[in-house]
Amino acid sequence: MRALAIASVALLLLTGTTALADRSRFIVRCIEERQGARHTLYEADIDGPSGTDFVVRLRDRGFTLVASFVNEPTASGTIDVRASLTTRRREGTSRNGLPLWEEDVQEHRFTVRYDQEIEILPFGGAGAAGLLKFDVRPVRSTGAGPLRIDINDVSSRGVIEVDAFRQPHWYTAEAEVVSDGRVVARGSSRIFTGVAGRIALPSLGDVTITPRPLTRTDVWRYTEIAIGGRLFPRPTRAVQCRDVWSDYPIDSKTTLRIRVAPAEPEPTKGECS
Repeated sequence: MRALAIASVALLLLTGTTALADRSRFIVRCIEERQGARHTLYEADIDGPSGTDFVVRLRDRGFTLVASFVNEPTASGTIDVRASLTTRRREGTSRNGLPLWEEDVQEHRFTVRYDQEIEILPFGGAGAAGLLKFDVRPVRSTGAGPLRIDINDVSSRGVIEVDAFRQPHWYTAEAEVVSDGRVVARGSSRIFTGVAGRIALPSLGDVTITPRPLTRTDVWRYTEIAIGGRLFPRPTRAVQCRDVWSDYPIDSKTTLRIRVAPAEPEPTKGECS
């Protein structure tokens, strides 16, 4: 069974200023409120360079939650947060004795200051089982060193996993049309990860490109892309290696060429394979 839960998202004002930090620290709490009692299921502390992203996975007997946060620093000192939540909650038993689950996928985007707290209710308001609340508070941090994750598993009945990492946020996408060995159209776009960007190519229409880091590889060198538009009536997926063009023949004389790479320089150089 699938039911859409209405999520509540709030930004709570705390104290502080908005100067740009060298590093960012995120304090993450999962809180359960039931019968007037407030119980912290877990608390995680993530500290890393500005632009650090993280994923929180919470698996319990009655629900699962996967929350990913892409945190883009802005010139004004705020954080452009794009949150994606996948939730699954036990909703009873069918007539045949099979478990019923409520599932939902949510996407949120908000600009947060270092003096604000993100509050998310992944399953909406309080129900018979109480209220589950997910809080994320960004804090300024300084210093050097690798990413650090500290988890305080307050409740032994839950299983919590937290991953933090640096990955490309912005990509440069280029497209050109070659006919009889000559470039007849060319375009480019700067695209945020997971967002469809458009490149206009005269006479051929727009080409849409959605870039994402290719997991389990060098994300600064390999990019997964989804290509759409008039030339691609069916979604086409491909893997791009940095600085390498990929060819997509249109007919016997015409070829569409695409190149997508992170806009930021990769930390280490390497050859494409």
